[in-house]
Amino acid sequence: MFNETFAAQAAAGFNQTPAQGPYTLAMSNSAIWVSLPNITVDYQSIVKQIRALTNTSDVSELHLPPEYGADETLIEGYRAQLRQLAELYANPRSPSLESAFATGTSVAAVLLHPLSRGTARLNRTHPFEPPVLDYRSASNPIDLAVHIAHTRYLRRMVSTDTLQALGAVGVQPAPEAQSDEELATFVRRNVVQSYMHPCCTAAMLPRDKGGVVGSDLKVHGAEGLRVVDMSVLPMLPAAHLSATAYAVGEKVRLSSVPSSIQMKAVLGRMDLVVICTCEKALTRKMLTNLGCRYHHPTLVQRKLTVMLEAEGR
Repeated sequence: MFNETFAAQAAAGFNQTPAQGPYTLAMSNSAIWVSLPNITVDYQSIVKQIRALTNTSDVSELHLPPEYGADETLIEGYRAQLRQLAELYANPRSPSLESAFATGTSVAAVLLHPLSRGTARLNRTHPFEPPVLDYRSASNPIDLAVHIAHTRYLRRMVSTDTLQALGAVGVQPAPEAQSDEELATFVRRNVVQSYMHPCCTAAMLPRDKGGVVGSDLKVHGAEGLRVVDMSVLPMLPAAHLSATAYAVGEKVRLSSVPSSIQMKAVLGRMDLVVICTCEKALTRKMLTNLGCRYHHPTLVQRKLTVMLEAEGR
């Protein structure tokens, strides 16, 4: 991807429908999801630290972007998230670590529930360009503590008889790096800002908690406008986002189409219909009877949703 021409071709292929090219390849054939209680005996100390943050009167201890100080609703929303994060980290059935690996590659420690918060801003000079992102990774020191626990766990995994029999070798961090400080330095130098799970910039939360959309995905204070993508997630889930995105699309389909009469009224004015994989309400026969062309379910009914919003539904 260091070749600009190849990188541009790869991105263009991925943006096609259906997507194609190197970005569609699965880079691993095995993965584990492990909860914090199964990773470290010190998990309760980490959970205790998170719970303490929910009640702190010193906002600086939250390690949030400076912009949060001007909006109390954002701080309240973050405290609500902290309460949920504490429960997730304490739950032995809720993963904190995802690690995918394949023959000939190294294992990766993916932090599924970061506490650190960054910013996403419009590029004021070029507003139609990608937004300006500041991930602020590991700005909350608790994230580093979890990263260190994950790293130590993967080290132990590599040293097991099972993986040793397959020739697994621990290379990084260097074997002599044993202290928390040394492992924290390794994490800071090698952390990847985002691992293909972009989300959470238009959180589904109440307005008094800094939310952008409600449970109906309608933007607070706006008429006829919804956000239907992974930006509505308040926090990163312990899962991949593709299936989650389809679930959000289905939620909109089911809530936006209250009756077959209204559906027919909308579809009757469309020459192309894009629908989700669930076709119980939208069958090919129905589309044919209405004189509409059927398109393979890849865009998650984007055009249908736009039409319904135009109707104010």
